[in-house]
Amino acid sequence: MYRLALCLMLVASVLATPRPSIANVIDSYDTVEFVEANNRNSEISGGPPSLTVRGIPAGGSAPVTKIYRFFNSSAVIDGVEAALHCQRLAVLAMSKPGKFQFAVVLPAQLNASGCRLTLVAP
Repeated sequence: MYRLALCLMLVASVLATPRPSIANVIDSYDTVEFVEANNRNSEISGGPPSLTVRGIPAGGSAPVTKIYRFFNSSAVIDGVEAALHCQRLAVLAMSKPGKFQFAVVLPAQLNASGCRLTLVAP
């Protein structure tokens, strides 16, 4: 009886522990064929930096090209830094096709765009 009560208390404490907010995936790519970060817009016109990605979306069969814009959402997150970080992750996904899944995400707690690299096949 004591062990059952202890197990129930442990399970209840694990379930009650707050979880970190999960990022909302905007787009996910199984394969990345091309990536380009463009920071010129931010320097010349004051517009947000952008990232152009060409690849095969998760579950898809034909490549698509999309442009993502990175806005400055706070003093902590700079749009140029976010775009360059995403470019580095996309290049890593390009170097090992099929091993990683590259995703552009919208973190719930920051209200700013970012990227994620997930190991698919070791």
